[in-house]
Amino acid sequence: MIIMNKIYVNQVGFLPEAAKKAVLNFDCPEFAIVDSAENVVFKGKTSHFGTDEISGEDTYVADFSALKEAGTFKVVANDVKSASFSVKENAYDKLMHDICKCFYYLRCGHGLEKEFAGDYYHEPCHLTKATVYGEDTEPVDVSGGWHDAGDYGRYSTAGAVAVAHLLYGVRFFPNLLDVKFEIPEEKCDKGTLPNILAEVKVELDFLMKMQRENGSVWHKVTTFSHAPFIMPEYDMEELFLFSVSSLATADIAAVFALAHSIYKDYDKAYADLLLERALKAYSWLEANPAPVLFKNAEGSNTGEYPENEDNSNRFWAAAALYEVTGDKKIL
Repeated sequence: MIIMNKIYVNQVGFLPEAAKKAVLNFDCPEFAIVDSAENVVFKGKTSHFGTDEISGEDTYVADFSALKEAGTFKVVANDVKSASFSVKENAYDKLMHDICKCFYYLRCGHGLEKEFAGDYYHEPCHLTKATVYGEDTEPVDVSGGWHDAGDYGRYSTAGAVAVAHLLYGVRFFPNLLDVKFEIPEEKCDKGTLPNILAEVKVELDFLMKMQRENGSVWHKVTTFSHAPFIMPEYDMEELFLFSVSSLATADIAAVFALAHSIYKDYDKAYADLLLERALKAYSWLEANPAPVLFKNAEGSNTGEYPENEDNSNRFWAAAALYEVTGDKKIL
């Protein structure tokens, strides 16, 4: 196998005071940093790291942490050049913006507006009511939320975990609330929700629709099989709500409790509703202590998100609810 000589570097960029390193998969004792005009702004010596276990390549490290001036640069060694990267105080601002904005592009239901989505806009989709699979009952409106990673299904467990990551991010890094990424405004008691909370609310509102009257939560809503490679508005197949699981119910109890702890500072009525739903889900879990796991209906190929047990899900639900209620009976 022929291995191309390459220089690997963080293409997003570096903060001026941060450590800055590139990795070479070939032996070269010296390297240089050049700016956008090909002027050499830094020179250094590489150090031998050894074999990278994953790629099997013998690697060398070029450390240019001493470079602190702002600009756009490349690493050069022999005749090999790296991809360009920047050094600046706001090197990660665009990445943060784009990561937050990506959830907007996953929105299901009323479509994406050109004003906010640009070339990625689409018409309304998946607005028909969903058939409860295997039950003789009325179809249910579960419109909204986010499409999943690679298909148009919407999954309670995956959605809850995505929401949790974002909300724990808000908790540990409050400056996330200051990130603006061009989405429709969402009003609240205190005026307007920060963009990240407005986007998360889209999924929270959908997850509340996935909860049954008895507190349990449907595992997913999808068509019976994955859609072909088409725009979401052209996916017109029948939607199905697939069976309740203790996995989904516990995850929703946890994430609604977590959301209550954050949204209470912006919209008390909404936060109280989330806590009410969390407690309702937890009551169902207490009344159904045996695991209710999930398996796809025969012939269905949409995401299963299986788990072998629900202990960790239930523990998360208990911990999240205890945090916001202080009720020792939950433990």
